[in-house]
Amino acid sequence: MEKLDEKGLVWFEKEFELVNHTIQNSSETDETSIRLIEILKAAKALNPEFLRDGIGYKVTTKLDFPKNWGLVHHQP
Repeated sequence: MEKLDEKGLVWFEKEFELVNHTIQNSSETDETSIRLIEILKAAKALNPEFLRDGIGYKVTTKLDFPKNWGLVHHQP
């Protein structure tokens, strides 16, 4: 999985292992990976055919706004 910022620069890249059509996450500790696994598992629960082929997948997402949008506090 690759995540691009609004300028097209990679800000996150990760490979996940599929075993029996299920994403493995036993050693993940960073929040981004854990959240992505939760999202992918929810998609699988909604659509059991999701990730059925078991071959390989490449997922790329791209932000259309700054990554820290809404997180920056401005001083008055």
